[in-house]
Amino acid sequence: MRIPSGSTKVTFQVMHPPSQDDPVLRNSRREAWVILLIWCFATFACCGISGYLGFQPASKDGSIPPIPMIGGIPSWFVWGVFLPWGCCFVLTWWFAGLFMTEDDLGSDHAGELESDIREEATHG
Repeated sequence: MRIPSGSTKVTFQVMHPPSQDDPVLRNSRREAWVILLIWCFATFACCGISGYLGFQPASKDGSIPPIPMIGGIPSWFVWGVFLPWGCCFVLTWWFAGLFMTEDDLGSDHAGELESDIREEATHG
């Protein structure tokens, strides 16, 4: 949109917030809550399991007990990192492939925008 030179009239378009019944807003909020729950699960699982299994208090004589290993990897790492990350992989696949919905966002205005940009570049 070109504003003629010398024009002092300025108009603003008031944008109203989307209603609660907007399906795009409703789906986006639902998906955001699922992402937040997955993130909380991953954070608490990694920190909680790793902290619980990884803390080895010293015995009364000052010696530290050996850390149990699974395939040469400390068990706290297998259960506190590999397992939650594997669960997150499965949850992410389910979320992106099966849970998310594709919403109609309206018509594409890319052509109009390109022509406006070209017009501004030639006149500006």
